[in-house]
Amino acid sequence: MVELINLNKTYISKNRKKVYALRNISLRLPESGLIFITGKSGSGKSTLLNLIGGLDDITNGDIIINDNNLSKFKLDDFANYRSTYVGFIFQNYHILDEFTVKENIELSADISNVDCDIKRNLEFVDLEGYEERYPTELSGGQQQRVAIARALAKDSKIILADEPTGNLDVKTSKQILKILKEVSKTRLVLIVSHNLDDAATYADRIISLDNGSIVSDVSRITGYSNKFRIEDNTLYLPNNKDLKDEELVRIINEKDQYNNIVQLDGGMLPTDLKEENIKNEKMHKSKLSRDKFKKLFKLIFKRRIFNKVLTILLISVLLSLFSIFQSFNAFDENEKIMDNLIETEENILVAKKNSFKGVSVSNMVAKVNDEDYEAFKKCGYEGNIYKLYNHCIPILSTNIMLLTYKPITSIINGFYASETYGTLKCDQDFLTRLYGIDGNLDVLAGDLEGEEHGVIITDYVADSILFYNNTVNGREKIYTYEDILGTFPKANYSSGRSNYINAIINTNYKERYKDLIKIFSYLWDDDPSNDDISNEIKSDKTYSNFSNEVQKYLGISYTFSDKYEESLYSTKQMVAATIYKMTLESGEISHEFGSFSYYIDSLIKKELTGNDVYMTTKAYDAMFGTNYTKDGLSEFVPHEITVLKKYLTEEYYRKTLNVVGLVVSNNIGVYTSEEVYNEYMTYKLIPYALYFDSINHKKDLSNVIEDYGYKLLTDETSAIAMVNRVIDIFGTFLNIISMCLLLVCVVYLIHFGYKSIKSNMYEIGIITALGCDNNNMGKLFVFEILSVGVGIIVASFIGMYIAAGASNAVLIASFEQVFGYTLNSLDVISFSLNNAVIDLMLAVVLIVFSALFPLLMIRKIKPVNILKAKE
Repeated sequence: MVELINLNKTYISKNRKKVYALRNISLRLPESGLIFITGKSGSGKSTLLNLIGGLDDITNGDIIINDNNLSKFKLDDFANYRSTYVGFIFQNYHILDEFTVKENIELSADISNVDCDIKRNLEFVDLEGYEERYPTELSGGQQQRVAIARALAKDSKIILADEPTGNLDVKTSKQILKILKEVSKTRLVLIVSHNLDDAATYADRIISLDNGSIVSDVSRITGYSNKFRIEDNTLYLPNNKDLKDEELVRIINEKDQYNNIVQLDGGMLPTDLKEENIKNEKMHKSKLSRDKFKKLFKLIFKRRIFNKVLTILLISVLLSLFSIFQSFNAFDENEKIMDNLIETEENILVAKKNSFKGVSVSNMVAKVNDEDYEAFKKCGYEGNIYKLYNHCIPILSTNIMLLTYKPITSIINGFYASETYGTLKCDQDFLTRLYGIDGNLDVLAGDLEGEEHGVIITDYVADSILFYNNTVNGREKIYTYEDILGTFPKANYSSGRSNYINAIINTNYKERYKDLIKIFSYLWDDDPSNDDISNEIKSDKTYSNFSNEVQKYLGISYTFSDKYEESLYSTKQMVAATIYKMTLESGEISHEFGSFSYYIDSLIKKELTGNDVYMTTKAYDAMFGTNYTKDGLSEFVPHEITVLKKYLTEEYYRKTLNVVGLVVSNNIGVYTSEEVYNEYMTYKLIPYALYFDSINHKKDLSNVIEDYGYKLLTDETSAIAMVNRVIDIFGTFLNIISMCLLLVCVVYLIHFGYKSIKSNMYEIGIITALGCDNNNMGKLFVFEILSVGVGIIVASFIGMYIAAGASNAVLIASFEQVFGYTLNSLDVISFSLNNAVIDLMLAVVLIVFSALFPLLMIRKIKPVNILKAKE
């Protein structure tokens, strides 16, 4: 039994007003019988039918069917209810054109999980032999009979027919109504109709609605005959029924025999709402077999196939671009340099420290700490590690404290160095491996075992000294290698440390770079700014190798002395330590000096101990705004000042000094004790690079190099560093673009799912009306997106492989053309299987995430809205 209790349904109109479709409808409907629901358009007929069918939501009130209250249902309960109880017959038939008659009927039975005798059903609706026909091959009446057979296939307890004869001719309509009349003998058939004649002829009960309320509810009297007849000289005319021709002839011929004429009233009386026994019948779960799922999936998948291919291509292109950007940003300078070492089979590794407290600049040097040194020892490295100190030989300039790492291209005339790149404390075997001839060093001048604090220089450094000392005005003329040996520079630079050169060794560089030297000779003889010659130099294949060899080996000095550090920090050869950009503070006064010097105390013949210093009047006056003269020095009051020095933005030296007096001087600085002087020198003269004589354990070494802020120097270091700088500049921007690409992929896939659902909305409405639950419907579209996703993954993998090679070739060519570097076989963007798998796993996550959208979307779709839109 079906019972409706105070059932209401309201809608919100476009102008935001509440519209009542049904008002307090209360009914009891039997288990069988043919009931017509009549009324004018907008009276609420179809709304009532949709609510009973579970196609629309109840605003308030109850619909109870065999103890199942629809107002208490969850979303999945409605699917189970429709699959168990309800069969729909629509005005527009709503059968699937892509399915045969048999498949349409089977689908209904399949969803309801019941066995069905299709042949018997088709015989019942007079369609035997039509099993393999498609709906487009049938007439309207035949399609409607298929809809009836489909409703009967799942053994529905209630048949709901909304204007089932609205699109049919009179003859076909009568055929359909006769079939439904026959069906109503075993189940409840509810028909919504405007046709009062049909209702009067076939209905067991007629419920009339107006403005959402019941205005009439009448039932046919049992055994009542609404037929034309003549009994006891009384003519009985049927109610609301046309007479046949033979009946009209009989009336005319026998008109004189009638004593009375009675117009029948249709035999309808107000319905008596009797209580009936309620059967508690359990609903069976909505189901969709694998075969029908496959059939529906094929139906959905074959549509919009061009859009699917376009989606696969577009998303794979976006993912390939994402992979390229990720590969570009993943460029690891040290790793690339290490790979380059392996390719070139170079067996010496040079790592420069260029990071201080996490701050790194490519042309600055920082101190190699004991902690760093030990870390390399502990990583499994078994070879020797040598330290390069920034104590250079001032060939042209007087600045012997190397704080910046100058590329050779910035040096005057380009070929010869204006200062060396430091001093390497190593052993003789190491230097012999570099430049030995027949297993020995070829000494061109001097003695390898000279002064303990002396250094060994290359013939290239010696030639640089000869070149500048004989071409620059004001320089002391030096003509031979022998003239270079001993204390150097020969002139007494008050602000510098002297070097002692023990020997000059042969590196055979002139023979190896003779063609390059010949090109430079034209530049020396011509205008130094000659662009044609400069471009020829830069394009020469050996120039990059030469520049790197100068910075690593040719352009440095060497020492084998175990006491090198002791002599380095000794004041015997030192008169002053000049500091670039030193800041002094005293109370609230702070002053930065562009150049500031520490002088040893022996110059002023005073004994200084601890942190006591004498400050020059020029420095003091500049800082405090005073104007001290020799006569006013006795009035000076001792006080403290703080000296601090920064590496970039990070402070690395701070010392509080006690100014005990002033010294009249045009120099800017302080006179200090040897203790304070030497303490600062440990910050000033530092080891800033490490040389490894074996590159075994490359991976472990590379990890430590990266962790401790080192930069590897190879023949392609400059080119690789240039690439790294470009990546630093554009990396953040490319990361943003990468995230945008992923977002576009997700949005596009969601849009794809949305459009797919919209294009199949009609089928969704039909199948859900048959009782298919939303989860099964959603899975169809999830599988569609996942199938497209498989195509995306395959296409993306191929795209990533092709794009990596093509984009790297274009990028390398662009770098070489714009910056003039020869990058050879360097892979800035490379295809990595591991990275590709990671990117594709990310793509899988995005695809799965996007595939969840159909589940959410379909759960919010009301079948009634879909069917109404189609109608």
